Amino acid sequence: MVKKASIEEIDNYGFKEQCEKEKSTRENDQNKSKICISEYLEVCDVLTNNVCSSKAARAATKVKSEKAEKARKSVHAACCSNETSSENSAMSKLYNKHYTDDPPKTEKRKDFFVFMEATCKALGDRTVNGNCAGLSDPPSFKELFGKDGLEKYKLAKEEEFRSREFRTAVFLESFMRINGKKFNNRFSSKSDTGEERRHAIYLAGPSASGKSVSQKAGLSLMLEDDERAPSADFVSIDGGNDRSVSQMRKLALNCALNLGCSGIEDLDAKSKVYEGKKELKTKSMIEEAVVASENENLHMLKPDTFTGDLSKTRPNKDPLGDGIKEIGKKFSLAIINIVPDGGHIQRFQTTVAVQGERRAFQKQEVDLNPGIIPPLNKKPKGESKKYDGGVNFIFGLIAGQVAESRVREVGGRVLQVRNDRTTYKKCEGESNSNKETCWVEVTDPDACKNADCVTTTARAFAEYTEYIKSQPGISFKLWVENADKIPPVQPAVSKSSLDPMIDEKGQQTLPSEKLGLLFAGEVAKTAINKAAQVSPHVLGQKIGKWLSTMFNKSKKTSKIVEKTDTPDMSEVVRATGIDENTLGEEGTDSEGEKIKVPGGTQ
Repeated sequence: MVKKASIEEIDNYGFKEQCEKEKSTRENDQNKSKICISEYLEVCDVLTNNVCSSKAARAATKVKSEKAEKARKSVHAACCSNETSSENSAMSKLYNKHYTDDPPKTEKRKDFFVFMEATCKALGDRTVNGNCAGLSDPPSFKELFGKDGLEKYKLAKEEEFRSREFRTAVFLESFMRINGKKFNNRFSSKSDTGEERRHAIYLAGPSASGKSVSQKAGLSLMLEDDERAPSADFVSIDGGNDRSVSQMRKLALNCALNLGCSGIEDLDAKSKVYEGKKELKTKSMIEEAVVASENENLHMLKPDTFTGDLSKTRPNKDPLGDGIKEIGKKFSLAIINIVPDGGHIQRFQTTVAVQGERRAFQKQEVDLNPGIIPPLNKKPKGESKKYDGGVNFIFGLIAGQVAESRVREVGGRVLQVRNDRTTYKKCEGESNSNKETCWVEVTDPDACKNADCVTTTARAFAEYTEYIKSQPGISFKLWVENADKIPPVQPAVSKSSLDPMIDEKGQQTLPSEKLGLLFAGEVAKTAINKAAQVSPHVLGQKIGKWLSTMFNKSKKTSKIVEKTDTPDMSEVVRATGIDENTLGEEGTDSEGEKIKVPGGTQ
């Protein structure tokens, strides 16, 4: 029987159900997850370093045993409430800003739910063989659910954003506890008073470049076993957690996927919440809460492309560097920067584009149930967050290098993940005997739209090439997939060929300071506008090829480009094929505002 969404699920994000499953599968109740206590109180304990739990425990000892639990809960709840009302507390930073959900409001979400039940059923009735209700794929939100549906969705999404339960759920989704670990001597840092400092770890790299995998690899180098150590708690400041938790977003997206659509083209844009012209973000409030927390065991992970700050850079203005310095006042800093292995920028760019497209829109090929909305906490396939590559990939690559240098300047540690992930496709026109074993590197991500592509490391492909010399016949795709099965099935690529390659000294560099200024601000925006008729990936590939040449030159000469150098835009312009004579004309920025751009240099 197919499970359906229920209106009673609204504002219940599934943590209690998860707790009950844990209780039924564990013999020792002491090992149950802390979220079994209460979602809101769990966040309170993390942000206040268990201050409220300690007060509650003391209160419980002062009354008779039958009233002890009631006293504990009462004191705990009152303490957390007081923390939330305190203006500069961590709890206040998370719950009081842009918060109007007292008493809790769910009317707009329920209204959207009722609308979606009827609309999704009607769309399902006209869907044949998963044809996305006969619409273009992926359809826009308005095309799929109409103007009325879009307005209801925006109201429901804003109501959800202002809900305490939603903020709690996003925080818990962002939270990770590692027991029996501590930072090793290479990464530990003491304050002036001799106390261990908290850690803020940046994860830099272009969008879809593999920051989650790199995070695990980086932390494995930073932490060591210590059973006596308190837990190392981490909070990830990642907009993806908001998207992963949002019931209203999943309500719309899962309906579309069940119709056979690959997603909703503009879902991310229509999901934003604004106050005036300012976009409101849950992750920003979570970051403020973590920074304000006095919990010495609470550390911060921050995936960031840094492109937003880089675009605002001016000769006398450095928002990227200023932000890093500000965080460095309360945290010991480190950065894990994802770079193309050996300067293979174009290879890296192609694979990141393929990964970005896969993450954005994915068809649900099986188990389609047109017209039925699955439970509100079911995570959909794909994000429906359009991959923004091409030139922005180059910006992300450069911005990561600039962020790396800023972290070095304030004494932070630098790790580089040398990414050698490569995308391969089957050879064309090969005989039946060779078609499973003949694979070639993809140079254009569009080639994977109508081809069977495999993305893995260049090391894994080299290992496969050697293997089939003596053991011909096994498919390359199967060779890679066998390693992911539990337990792994042989023959398969070795784990060492799949693990991220980490350079602890962070020695691979691009001439990034000069390029960072080159691509900053209005000049970059104008260049993009002038290239509007060009495929973003083609334009990005042109810049990537030019960057690869510069990278190889810098390796031979070992010349370091000073950040005080004045960059010349004309060289980049020629590389991109943009008419440099048009620079200086009026253009528009990313938000459609008119700008006047100086020609030549920035």
